[in-house]
Amino acid sequence: MTLIVTCQLFSQVGTYSNGSHCIPCDLGHYCPSPANVPQPCPDGSYSNGTGAVTCKACDAGHSCLNPSDTPVPCPAGEFSITGQATCTVCIPNFMWRDFTCCMQMCFFSFDW
Repeated sequence: MTLIVTCQLFSQVGTYSNGSHCIPCDLGHYCPSPANVPQPCPDGSYSNGTGAVTCKACDAGHSCLNPSDTPVPCPAGEFSITGQATCTVCIPNFMWRDFTCCMQMCFFSFDW
């Protein structure tokens, strides 16, 4: 007789069943229900630990190109908003303020 383990019976969220064991959800994935297979984190989010029930939104001022890794700070002159997977370069005539935004530069002209 073969025993098939279902994590659902034991309400172990953050896990999935391989048929005989409850396995913690993989890096870069989340397991909202033990009855389902691991789901990949959507773009702009990450899961850098095993057993995740949800993925975390990428922090402002960071990129999340690899959903298995900790977010990486944007380089100087680039920014991102929360949930954005990549950093964006400031457009011309805007200056980099911090890692979360760029501001329009003010130009002054004087008529003497």
